[in-house]
Amino acid sequence: MVVLRNDIFKKTVIEYLEYKGRDELAQILKSCDFMLSDTGNFTYKIWNQTKLELDIRVPLPLMKKAEESWEAFVKACMDVYPDDDKHSLLEVRKGIKIAEVIEVQDGEGTADVSIPGGQIYHNLIAKVHKEHIDSIEKDYILEACYCAQRGYRLAAATMIGCAAERLLLQLCEAYLVFLKNGGGSEREAAKFEEEVVNAKKAHARLDGFLRRAKINEDVFKSIGLENSDLHFSFLDIVRQVRNESGHPTGIKISEEDLGSIFANYQLLIDRVHPVIVKLPTYQTQ
Repeated sequence: MVVLRNDIFKKTVIEYLEYKGRDELAQILKSCDFMLSDTGNFTYKIWNQTKLELDIRVPLPLMKKAEESWEAFVKACMDVYPDDDKHSLLEVRKGIKIAEVIEVQDGEGTADVSIPGGQIYHNLIAKVHKEHIDSIEKDYILEACYCAQRGYRLAAATMIGCAAERLLLQLCEAYLVFLKNGGGSEREAAKFEEEVVNAKKAHARLDGFLRRAKINEDVFKSIGLENSDLHFSFLDIVRQVRNESGHPTGIKISEEDLGSIFANYQLLIDRVHPVIVKLPTYQTQ
């Protein structure tokens, strides 16, 4: 039997963890590199069987989380690898994943180039795993990061735009609860639910929310969100980029612009998610 390809083994371990309901661990492994190697040393269990080693290279922002779950990673790898009379996986080690590199073609041939801003995506992945974030928004953020890490900028911009749309919907739903709990009249709550929460288009939902947020800016200040208009307006920027990227407009997105969007999304998680939690129980004076 030939030693399994790294990508096939990694994919199978991820699918195995998902099957076991360990989705968070599976998501962490998606950002790691697998490196299987035959040591050439005999196991002395079966004639001519040699020892295999697996190195799992983990991005630094995810290292602490990986260390906490390392035994589960090792067990999954051991469970999945199909030992035979030629090879046996006996050791799984962790290491640090070096910055992403892509191969580019130019007039003089090919060259390896480090992806600028790669740390931004690693940081956002780590933040998503640490914070309590809605599962739908989380899935889109992670998909966006994985695309961005591999240089698929149009796909990344589309996915992060979908995440922002989900974030906006959660924000609107939280605000609706605030209105129903005394933050507004029954008529105001009913109108907000019909025209904003249940809006058929994302831009209509965003426009309606921005108008309402401007009126009640003091409420957002009271629960810790300064310059709410600035943060909420960024959602419109992400929406526009998503629309342009998700349709065949011919638009190109630079790595710098994409990195800026992802960096700002981290601020949304820090600033806006606490608002979603606090708004439903906030009482006006």
